[in-house]
Amino acid sequence: MLLVFNDKFGQSLLEIIIAIAIFSLIGAAIATMVTGSLSVLTKGGDQIEADALAQEAIEAVRSVHDGAWNEIIYDSAVLSTSSSQWIISSGLSELIGSRFTRTITFEDVCRDSLDNIDICPSNYVDVNSKKVTVIVSWEVREGVTNSVQRIAYLTNWDSRDWVQTDWVDGNGQIEWSDPEMYDFSIDINTTDTAGQITLADEEDGSWTLSGGKEVIDTTDIDFNSGLFTDIIVRDIDVDASLILATTTTWALHNDSSSTTIEQLNDISFISTSSAWAVGDSGKILNFTGLSWLEDSDIGTTDLNGIDMISDSDGWAVGDGGERYKYNGTTWAQDIGQAVVDATDADFNLGEFSGTEVSGIGDEAKLILSQSISWAEHGDSGSISIDINDISIVSSSDIWAGADSGKIIHFNGVGWTETIDLGNSNVNGIKMRTSSDGWAVGNSGKIWHYNGTNWNEDDDTGRETWNDVAPIANNDVWVVGEGGSLARYDGSSWIEYDIPNSANIESIFAISSSDIWAVGASGRIWHYDGASWSLNIDTGNETWYGLVMLSASSGWAVGSSGRVAEYNGITWTESTLPSSADILEVHAISSSNIWATGASGRIWHYDGASWSLNIDIGNEVWNGISMAGADEGWVVGDDGKIYQLSTFYNNSGTFLSQVFDSGIEDISWDTANWTEVLPPGADLTIAVRTGNTSIPDGSWTSFTSENTNPITSDLNVLEGRYLQYRATLSIGDSASESPELEDITINYAGEVTTQNLNAISTVSSSDIWAVGQNATIIHYDGNLWTSASTNISEDINGIDMLSTSDGWAVGDSGKILRFQNGNWSQYSDTGREIWNSVAAINANDAWAVGNDGKIAHFNGSSWTESTIPSSAHILAVHALTSSNIWAVGDSGRFWRYGGNNWALELDTGGEILRGIEMISASSGWVIGSNGVIYEYGVFYYNSGVFESRIIDSGEAGTEW
Repeated sequence: MLLVFNDKFGQSLLEIIIAIAIFSLIGAAIATMVTGSLSVLTKGGDQIEADALAQEAIEAVRSVHDGAWNEIIYDSAVLSTSSSQWIISSGLSELIGSRFTRTITFEDVCRDSLDNIDICPSNYVDVNSKKVTVIVSWEVREGVTNSVQRIAYLTNWDSRDWVQTDWVDGNGQIEWSDPEMYDFSIDINTTDTAGQITLADEEDGSWTLSGGKEVIDTTDIDFNSGLFTDIIVRDIDVDASLILATTTTWALHNDSSSTTIEQLNDISFISTSSAWAVGDSGKILNFTGLSWLEDSDIGTTDLNGIDMISDSDGWAVGDGGERYKYNGTTWAQDIGQAVVDATDADFNLGEFSGTEVSGIGDEAKLILSQSISWAEHGDSGSISIDINDISIVSSSDIWAGADSGKIIHFNGVGWTETIDLGNSNVNGIKMRTSSDGWAVGNSGKIWHYNGTNWNEDDDTGRETWNDVAPIANNDVWVVGEGGSLARYDGSSWIEYDIPNSANIESIFAISSSDIWAVGASGRIWHYDGASWSLNIDTGNETWYGLVMLSASSGWAVGSSGRVAEYNGITWTESTLPSSADILEVHAISSSNIWATGASGRIWHYDGASWSLNIDIGNEVWNGISMAGADEGWVVGDDGKIYQLSTFYNNSGTFLSQVFDSGIEDISWDTANWTEVLPPGADLTIAVRTGNTSIPDGSWTSFTSENTNPITSDLNVLEGRYLQYRATLSIGDSASESPELEDITINYAGEVTTQNLNAISTVSSSDIWAVGQNATIIHYDGNLWTSASTNISEDINGIDMLSTSDGWAVGDSGKILRFQNGNWSQYSDTGREIWNSVAAINANDAWAVGNDGKIAHFNGSSWTESTIPSSAHILAVHALTSSNIWAVGDSGRFWRYGGNNWALELDTGGEILRGIEMISASSGWVIGSNGVIYEYGVFYYNSGVFESRIIDSGEAGTEW
């Protein structure tokens, strides 16, 4: 504090006006501070620290200003210290610690014609005043920033404006020669004229008085001579400053009613930096030491009680008997005990039918077994027109011809349409190599593939060509309707006549001089290199397909399931089982031949006999081609494509081991499992139970198939033993199997459906919860079980002292005690509704309830009384026998100090439902609308300092 007085004589009118204004402002400020509210600052820890940093900056700027006004020259600045002195330097902002950002800005002060501060620009800029603004900001959570702001006005009280007087012919006229009536020279010496002052130039460029006197309050000794009201001195010597004092009280936390607006019902602390609270609609909040965050939202269930054992172990209870356990990472609903299959060792204790285990250890999974079978390809039906023929170059180079001039290609991954040749159907296609192939179709069309493109090679007219047999690049045969026959010699097509002509359906060339053809009316022709002849006429059959293994071995297939085998001399006919029209045949060897046709049927010949390999349904298979003994393709009407390969079975089952709960007639409640389902696949679980270790007639039947892997209700099956059956079904692709990675079946979970109101933990294996209709349940680290009582009323609060002693309170004045392993009514106080209980030791406990009722246990009996400013008291917490807190309706806080209860705070209309004190100076309260109060050390809102009386030493001194 700097006060200056002038021991010279004479003052200007401006000086008098300024002095009066100054004393008016000081008087108004003191009156305002004296009459101001002493209400407690309602800000949390971060707010307090930010306030202190902002106030620190204001005090630092004032300190610099007191030393030299002309150092206030920046638009924005940062602070530093040197030799215990504050230093201002240019800068935009500064990071303090790892969380707070502080900015200091200076602005001109403008005044109007009446010398009042006004928004710039105004009548003039007051060169002897500056506005300083300090903002401290910090991030509360991602995307949310809080800040505090402090504003102060700095005035250069040492300023002097030297104005030339209008002396005529006086000495002053000689001294003051500046035409603007001001003098800015280095040394202004007017001491020869009464009433003038000499100014001296300092090294740093500032002006100082070389006349007059001043008194200063700068050190702690100076300040400590004054009187303090909610203000204290911080630091010592020249670093001393005045700041607001602190007090221990309750204040709203920054996150109050912002993290959630749901009613909060209970709170539990592990340490000053780790706490949890629960509330309505499944809200679970976590305090991390800085902020309250929503940790979990478990749904619509109201949670009424919580008790944390450690950072990785805690329980919450709520309506409907629901219980949730914290494992250090997540909150999960407790649904009792469980049996689990999760490893290969687990699964291998069961029985497999069309299923098997893949992987070992925790990576094991149950899948369908694989076998060589026919399965629909994923691209089947992607074109909806009939596919008529197929030819394989390799497993990744396959061609097929279809109606409407379509040719499609398989590249090892998928089928795609390669070209549209026009309106003519493509009836036959044969590839010699990957760069040489032929296709034939309606209207005499013949196309050739050169490795890049399909081009029309010839148009022979109106013929419908059904099949093609390329022998060499200059030797190609085509056959068709009406006995049409043509040969390509490398340059042109030559048509031939065939004896006993009829529609020719298929042609097969062993060599250029050994070629066979089959067709309608049972006819089979042969070409010997010179001419065609009718080899045999079998009758009315139409032979659609032909394959020759050698000059002395071949097969023809045809209508009504008829086949004919050639042995080098004669053709011998027979009929295949499950007969239907057979449209195509392909041989891998003499003992591995495949045929396909109508009604979705595919037959196989093993060297001895034909058998039906698969009946797919109503499809008509027009073409078949095999890439190997275990790989092949069939194509048919409506774009259908099936593949022979190693595929997963269509379905399979797994019968688990028999699980033993160890408890007769235990309730099996729910099943949950981890599954991987490819598109269209399915996995279901059915269970059965019984009281014998081996399933027999006394066991239940298997339940209906359960499909929900998250939670499938087993409808409370009862029995000591359980066995499950998993059924796996293939989906859209036979190359992908459904997977069962693990399964958990829970039992003894629904110990109660009553609303649970409170919980108290002794240890991880000794936990109690209470609720509606005299419900008391206990957890032994393994199972929750019900405990019996001799009352029927709701129980609202519980506090356990040890494994052998505890208290519970409820409606209708009921107070219960746990001793000797049993709960029994200890006291019945009448009609009171007791909401909460706090036990300090075996001989000291408190109960609180509605209508301001409290009761105290002194070791032998309970004594009732009514608390001051009574309201419903909803929660109580005891630190010691002489430090107990309670909260309730109307935002009221009560405290017991060892002798009596007193109302400590009345915040208004909130319903405060939970309290927990960490220490005598730290605690928390929660309640309606997500309100959160913190008990701690906070700054007062305002305070007053009255300085020592300063003596100028001279009567009549002007200040």
